[in-house]
Amino acid sequence: MIAGPRCIVSLVVRAAWTSFAFLCLAACSGPTQLIVSVDTDYDVPGELDAIELRVTGPSGTTRSATEELQGASDLPQTLTVVPSGDALGPVEVIAIGTKDGAEVARQRAVVTLESGRSLSIRLFLGRACAGVSCDASETCRCGACVAPAAMGRDWSGEPMGGDPCSEPMDAGTRDGGEPDDGGVRDAGDAGGCQSDAECDDGQACTTDRCDAGSCVYTTDDAACTDGTGGVCVEGFGCQYDGCSPTTCVAGPCETARCDGDTCVLEPLCGTGEQCCGGACVPTGCDDGNPCTDDACGDAGCENTPNTAVCDDGVFCNGPDTCAAGACTVHDGDPCSGASVCDEAMGGCVGCVTDADCPSDVTGPWGSCSYGDTCAETGSRTRTITRYACSSGVCMPSSMMETGSCTRSTAGDTCGSTTFGSWGSCGGFADACDESGTRTRTRTDRVCGGGTCNAVDSPDTGSCARTTTGDRCASTTYGGWGSCGGYSDTCDETGTRSRSQTEFFCSAGACNPVMGTDTGSCTRSTTGVTCGATMYGAWGSCGGFSDTCDETGTRTRSQTTYACGGGTCLSSTGTDTGSCTRSTTGVMCAATTYGSWGPCGGFTSQCDETGTRSRTETTFACSSGTCQGTAGTDTGSCSRSTAGNVCLDAGDCIEGTCSSGTCSSRTCGGGQVCCEPNFCTSFACP
Repeated sequence: MIAGPRCIVSLVVRAAWTSFAFLCLAACSGPTQLIVSVDTDYDVPGELDAIELRVTGPSGTTRSATEELQGASDLPQTLTVVPSGDALGPVEVIAIGTKDGAEVARQRAVVTLESGRSLSIRLFLGRACAGVSCDASETCRCGACVAPAAMGRDWSGEPMGGDPCSEPMDAGTRDGGEPDDGGVRDAGDAGGCQSDAECDDGQACTTDRCDAGSCVYTTDDAACTDGTGGVCVEGFGCQYDGCSPTTCVAGPCETARCDGDTCVLEPLCGTGEQCCGGACVPTGCDDGNPCTDDACGDAGCENTPNTAVCDDGVFCNGPDTCAAGACTVHDGDPCSGASVCDEAMGGCVGCVTDADCPSDVTGPWGSCSYGDTCAETGSRTRTITRYACSSGVCMPSSMMETGSCTRSTAGDTCGSTTFGSWGSCGGFADACDESGTRTRTRTDRVCGGGTCNAVDSPDTGSCARTTTGDRCASTTYGGWGSCGGYSDTCDETGTRSRSQTEFFCSAGACNPVMGTDTGSCTRSTTGVTCGATMYGAWGSCGGFSDTCDETGTRTRSQTTYACGGGTCLSSTGTDTGSCTRSTTGVMCAATTYGSWGPCGGFTSQCDETGTRSRTETTFACSSGTCQGTAGTDTGSCSRSTAGNVCLDAGDCIEGTCSSGTCSSRTCGGGQVCCEPNFCTSFACP
């Protein structure tokens, strides 16, 4: 319902989104503001008597105000949001319509202001959203759950009212010249679009943008999540496997709409109408002709001529009856006796008694009237006219006769089908199944026993969930490998690995994902050598058992490294090693001698210095033992030869030894010395 211009109470948000003040819309002058217009198609105040407006600013603070509604003139309500700080969004605006304090409808939007611009959005509390349950991330718009994000539009200066989902449109312009949806143009608007905000097609599953002056709508199937197989169709919205424009087709005199996966068929005919022959006709196929009996036949309305009482509007031809579908049979002059018929006055004149007047005239029955759509017992009336002579004129008096009439309304639809909230999604075949079912209560309004009854039945629809990445089975493992990965020789804490198979959902199936599981492990390294032994210089070789021993010992400092407590520890000690020497030839004992032999070896008879020998045993090391070596020791010896006769070589005459020499005697006088030591003047023999 659309109200005329009025000064509307507005809610102004100031002081960093935390305080509110009520001002008249005309008093708002800040250029950075959001004008929110709220309207409804519920009856005010019979069905909805108050509107609560809530605003949550960027800081998370929520403020609200409530306006009591007395009638349609109190709509639309307008909320003005003005920031005082730098934060411009997001701003959440919720409109809640209530009746006697109970919530009837709500809608919300989320928008970000733009610095220096007055923007506007409109919220509509519509009947189309009755019984529609949306999750916390959505809001109901035009009977469908959509994202609450709203695009702010330039404010025209007037509040926007009415139902944006059903207002009459002429080539994209609302009757009255205002662009549809409060300033949003479609592709048909003169001059084309200038911004994306002008291209809202009302479908939540399309991305709307302005491209070179023309609106372009891109469908997004991912936005269709109310059922399985969701497909976004331009101009229709989301359709699903269970319901689509192809499968949900209205029959004669019906409208068809999808509510999730459910096809809802509702009668098109209004009060006082019925469907006959594929068209909505007056109840009973009444053609307004009393000369036909009206009924709905197989091919449509059948209006069969009758012979009922009728009235052709001419008095003087008498009471009328029907023939061949028209009021053509007349009983003749209704006046008798002294009276004559006067058509101009529509009566008999000149009567003397009542007998001169016409008999009672019974008019045709009127149409049957029923109290409501489901009533099976109604009433109809007809007029009975009686005449009495008075002062020469047959004066008429009329009375109404009421009669009952009946009809059967059992099974007729008497209201819109509504739905309760969906239950939780379930019935999945396994952990990864993404297609499930959910149920809700479907309420059809059906006539029965002459009253409109609410008939509840379970409505089952498909639903979907995303299981991709969910675990779907227990992890399995292979055997552990050997422990390793130690940081050094002494490290006692290492790692080991084994094959690991995890199971995750993907595309609705449980699939294995191979990997490796790594765990810690330990070992004992105590006493394990962790470094090369270090040595100092060897000391001197010693420790021989005797003079000839060639194998001895020597020592040096020794540093060893061994693990202890997971670290490498050092230990200092002495290393003893064997060593060798060569003793060959080394005297190992005193030389021993035998007795001296005789002195001899004199060089001449007078020689007093000779030699003598004796056995000599020397002891020297050989192959590590002391071994004796026999030999001869020669020593000098002397004698006295003084006075001894001697004959030296070359001497021919014996001489006498003295001081070791022989005084020589030689031949003289040209003699020669001959053996054996004589002189001769001749040749030696």
